[in-house]
Formats: sequence, C-alpha cells, structure tokens
Amino acid sequence: MKRTLIFMLFLALVLVQWIVPAGMILQRETVLEQGREYKFHVVPVDPYDAFRGRFVQIGITAGPVSLAKDEEIVSGKSGYVVFETDPEGFAVVKNVLLKRPEGEAYLKVSLRKERNGKVSIIWPFDRYYMEESAAPVAEKRYRERTGNADVYILARIHKGTGVITGLYLDGLPVERWIATQ
Repeated sequence: MKRTLIFMLFLALVLVQWIVPAGMILQRETVLEQGREYKFHVVPVDPYDAFRGRFVQIGITAGPVSLAKDEEIVSGKSGYVVFETDPEGFAVVKNVLLKRPEGEAYLKVSLRKERNGKVSIIWPFDRYYMEESAAPVAEKRYRERTGNADVYILARIHKGTGVITGLYLDGLPVERWIATQ
C-alpha cells in the first residue's frame, strides 16, 4: 500500500510538471492567435541578463495617466489598461481601471501613484529576445538611431495578457533592419 501511495504521489508530481508549462505555453499561444494587435512607441534601455540571455530591453513611452473617474489608487496595485488607436496606428491609453473591463481588449498592469494624482503604468512587457549574436548589434544600432528612427513594438493583447510579436525600426522588423544596414 505504501508503494502505491508513493507511486501515485510521484505520478501526480510528474503530471503537475507537465501541466504547468503546458498551460503557460497555451496562454501565450492563445494571445498570439486571438489577441488584438497594438503598436507602442518605445525607448532603449540596457540589454543583457546573464540568466535569460540577450535581448533588447525596451520602455513604453506612455507617461503618467489619469485614472477613470471615482477610482482611487494604491501604489503596487494591479489595474487594467484599455487602449484606443491614434491616427498613426499607435496604441494610446484610453482608460486605467481597477476592475476588469467587459467587452474591450485590456492589459493587466501594475500601477504606481504619482504626486499629481496621476498613475504611472508598469508594463508587463519590457524585453524583446533575439538571437544571441544579433542582440548587441541591434541594441547598438537602435541606440544610435533612436532620435531619428521610427522605433516601436507590435504586441498582441488578449484577456489581460500581452505578448510582443516584433520590434520594428523604420518600419522593418529589427532582424531585417540589421541585415540592411
């Protein structure tokens, strides 16, 4: 009986080890397939993390925003951002809410209270991972051209989750942009 119990616990552990990563992968794939696509202006930040590899670290350029009426914020609390698209096709924050919105694409974010009654958004995506040798080249050229380059990311958003689908410089995917320079 003891062997059976140990075997059942082992089997349960194995199942959990497969179910958790599969669920994470399924969530990302669902966002990529069903999510609404938005463009975000970005700025460069430092690019290397010894544990996660090479990437171009990015910062979304949206500044502090106002909460929807009658909302009160505590720093570090989660919120939901609803977007609209500007005439150039870029995402603009339409609303910041503390309750999950119904019927609109939204992104779950962390919020930080500012002194002027506005809130800063702590975005859930801030890195674009690249092939190991291409990331330093991309970062260097990205920093050299940021002032006069059209730099943005495309991200898909679905049910609070956002996934970056590409980093673009001058309208080209960064991988292709590097090859043309």
